[in-house]
Amino acid sequence: MKYTSLSRSLNLTIVPIILLFASFSVNAQSYEYDLGKLNDYLYNFNNGAYGPF
Repeated sequence: MKYTSLSRSLNLTIVPIILLFASFSVNAQSYEYDLGKLNDYLYNFNNGAYGPF
């Protein structure tokens, strides 16, 4: 009985941590993608693709 309650409490702590890391990795990938798009935009902007600059 003690063992099952211990494993249940471990699951209650480990599962949210895994979900947090999974969502964090997904957010990091999309954030990196947005940074790449911003970098392309700034590169084109500096080379005169947008406007007279």
